[in-house]
Amino acid sequence: MDAALTFLLGFVQASARAGTEVETARRESGWDDERWWAANAPLLARVLDETAYPLAVRVGSAAGAAQNAAFDPDHAYEFGLEPVLDGLEMLVDSRVRSRRPRSRRAATRSRD
Repeated sequence: MDAALTFLLGFVQASARAGTEVETARRESGWDDERWWAANAPLLARVLDETAYPLAVRVGSAAGAAQNAAFDPDHAYEFGLEPVLDGLEMLVDSRVRSRRPRSRRAATRSRD
């Protein structure tokens, strides 16, 4: 139980940290994502070989357009929370099932 809680808290802390870092960078630079991309797109175009990584380029472009940002910490948290909780639920369920006493009939059959 403690490990599950530690795992969940780690996810929440990482999400909160990412959100804080994004907000701090925006506040300190005075730049929004649109301005950052306008300034850095030429450099990225020179160092990122679109033919070598076409899937990464397509996914990155689609995600950026959908989120209106290179990274949206709120979206990442919302996306990640459900699988984290579902995974913990599956783990707990499997541990509970493995600790249930077998029925009398199943115990009798296993002795045969």
